[in-house]
Amino acid sequence: MDSPNIARTQQYLQAIASMGPFEKVADFCSPDIAVQEFPNRIVPQGRIRRAADLSAAYEQGHKILQSQIYTVRASSKPAMKS
Repeated sequence: MDSPNIARTQQYLQAIASMGPFEKVADFCSPDIAVQEFPNRIVPQGRIRRAADLSAAYEQGHKILQSQIYTVRASSKPAMKS
């Protein structure tokens, strides 16, 4: 059985992959969030975005990307204490 954290992470990835309204993704973000984008073709130098920047970045992503797919290959959770 998945932990609540793993289930919540899967819901987050589905919200991003759906490319639906930003409000679906914003439900997963706290006001003090910092999202680190590692270097890639869109942001070659990488970038750290704060909560105030996420909505505009999400909308810009819609202009650039046709789709997004996320596959979770493995997950772990803390061992149960006895």
